[in-house]
Amino acid sequence: MGYFFRTKPDSGFDFNMHLVRLGLILFLLIIYRFRKKAWLLKSLLMASVILQVVLYLWYTQDHNLLLHEGLPLYHCRLAGIFLPLSFFLKKEKMMAYFSDLALVGTLVAFSVPDPSAYAWPHITNITYIANHYVLMACGMLVAMSNHRRIDFRTIVGFSLFMNSVIFALDLLLEANYGYLIRVPIEFFASVPSLVVFLVMTLLISLIIFLIENVKEKVRDN
Repeated sequence: MGYFFRTKPDSGFDFNMHLVRLGLILFLLIIYRFRKKAWLLKSLLMASVILQVVLYLWYTQDHNLLLHEGLPLYHCRLAGIFLPLSFFLKKEKMMAYFSDLALVGTLVAFSVPDPSAYAWPHITNITYIANHYVLMACGMLVAMSNHRRIDFRTIVGFSLFMNSVIFALDLLLEANYGYLIRVPIEFFASVPSLVVFLVMTLLISLIIFLIENVKEKVRDN
């Protein structure tokens, strides 16, 4: 168990992202097959919260790691918390927003190579895969069941508030949650953090607005 929960990073190891993506497709097909089961979405939302708690408990083993990487301030982790919260509180606008964020967050996360600094198997790469599988499934189920459409103004409001909180904490902690201080691409390394914050906020808003339009067209058909 010590190996699974270790805090000393490894190097020179990647798990096969092609298999991870294939697994996601198979998982979503299974979820779609049982989509009408009343217990399914609630179970997945609870699983999302449990996975967040488990990962957070691991981060508490290292104070520096906890502050700079472990707080639930990345967009996918926020979706994993606020999507269940908005569902159980019946906040339809918030639920629509975070279900869209869950969809786009998973697609972006799985479009890049293995980000974990630990060799497989480790709690970080296990929860990375499980969290995003569950998030994508929750986003898909909510998109099919929640017909509340959110307009662009509401989307920008949610995005601006969320990113402003993350940006302020990034500056306070000297962290880079949500990649709002610097983008992990060398070409953009010299872009000022305020510009990164504004561009990222606009991009998130535009992508979520696009998803809302796609959902609307699918429903109409």
